[in-house]
Amino acid sequence: MVTVIVAEEATFHHTETPAGTITKNRSQRVSVRWSLPRLNSPQLLFTFEESDREELSSLTANQLRLIAKTTEKAITTHSEVEALLLPAKKKPKKTTKPKTKTTKTEPESSEKEE
Repeated sequence: MVTVIVAEEATFHHTETPAGTITKNRSQRVSVRWSLPRLNSPQLLFTFEESDREELSSLTANQLRLIAKTTEKAITTHSEVEALLLPAKKKPKKTTKPKTKTTKTEPESSEKEE
């Protein structure tokens, strides 16, 4: 489900969604499909989550065209939609083994005894 809230710079204070009223301080969770034709609205802020990936990957060709039209981006594939709307996947940090310290022994200097 997508979280939607009224943007701070919006010219209205509240609006209705299928999930209920939203304001600048109160968000609601709505379906991905409800959000698609409204993506270009500067009055609303949408937050997609990783859990929306499955639904985004099952959008029809018509829905992909709708997203391309509303966002004014050249979107033709599901992966492009996911890259645009979903947060970037966190890359796991590479864990490197700590370097083992080797102590070099210096050769003893040969001093001549006088």
